[in-house]
Amino acid sequence: MDDALPQHPALAPIKPPEADPLVARMLDGESNQSLNEIFKRYSGERKATPATTQECEVAIRMFEEHLGQPKPLYRITRQDVQGFKRALLETPVHYRKRFPGKTLPQAIAANKKRKGPYETLVARTINNKILSRIHALLEWCVKNDLIPDNPAAKIRVDFVQSAEPSHLPFSGDDLKLIFPPAMFQKELGEFEWAMLISLYGGMRASELAQIKLSSVRHERGVLVFDIEEKTKNAGSKRIVPVHSELIRRGLDKRITELKAAGETHLFPKWYSDGMKAKQAATEYGTASLNQYFPRFIPRKFNRDYLPKLGIGERKVWHSLRHTFKTQLSRGGVDKATRDYLTGHVDGSAGAVYVHDCSVEAMARAVERLVFDI
Repeated sequence: MDDALPQHPALAPIKPPEADPLVARMLDGESNQSLNEIFKRYSGERKATPATTQECEVAIRMFEEHLGQPKPLYRITRQDVQGFKRALLETPVHYRKRFPGKTLPQAIAANKKRKGPYETLVARTINNKILSRIHALLEWCVKNDLIPDNPAAKIRVDFVQSAEPSHLPFSGDDLKLIFPPAMFQKELGEFEWAMLISLYGGMRASELAQIKLSSVRHERGVLVFDIEEKTKNAGSKRIVPVHSELIRRGLDKRITELKAAGETHLFPKWYSDGMKAKQAATEYGTASLNQYFPRFIPRKFNRDYLPKLGIGERKVWHSLRHTFKTQLSRGGVDKATRDYLTGHVDGSAGAVYVHDCSVEAMARAVERLVFDI
């Protein structure tokens, strides 16, 4: 009987792809899904905030628009992500609003044809709100054995941090245009009150739109706005003393009239419009509360009101909040108090309502805001 010869490795039987557990999984199920399809499982497991969920959904949509169609997870390559990064550097800001109905590649092409192209996305936005979301989702796929490696690993836009802020506070001359004397010669409406309270209260648009009439209350004898609804994060919950100028302009009268009319919120139409927009988006699976309220009063302010006054693009609704914080600093208010009043604080459970400064001291800090309007 002949002795069996050892088999050369090159002649060993080739295992079918299905024998590899990872490849088999890729062929039979989830790895055949697109990023958008796998996102529901990802978001359900991670329990992300609404704002993060919205950013992920937008990033996925933009990526798939760039690709031309959704790709199965296992077919997404590093070249795909690198190409996406290059496309983002040419993507106009708010491209869906400026080029309705156009995909990302179409909007880039249309913007290039303009005599004066719109500004494009900045590196910080590309890295932190788009590429990082794609990377995180693909990394989760790696950890769950849906793909062998992350094609988005270490792909970022290299940039030098600019010392110049993207949005500027309003100057004294700007404020005189925004709040002309004629505005105060008649009863203020929602639009005017929203601008005024944003200037003297420093709230984010989504916080301002949600303020309940019952949340304008007294704390140790000081009238305050209690920012207690759904906010950007836990650290955003806070109280902001009501500036005396708002009382002088008739805030008490407005609240009394709204209560008499059976309203529950300080800005009933703005709140209603935002919640309707949220509900409509929820039906299509894209609900993110902080994304809807800015579509109304802030959008009107940015698109219609400021251009009519001749105020430049780098000053927008959010500049009211910048102006609030800038003027607190110029008034000598310490950084910790400024951060608390604007909701830039430790978001841990124990720190949400803890602040070393008394409400009386915070009221004195807010009264340091002086605007020539």
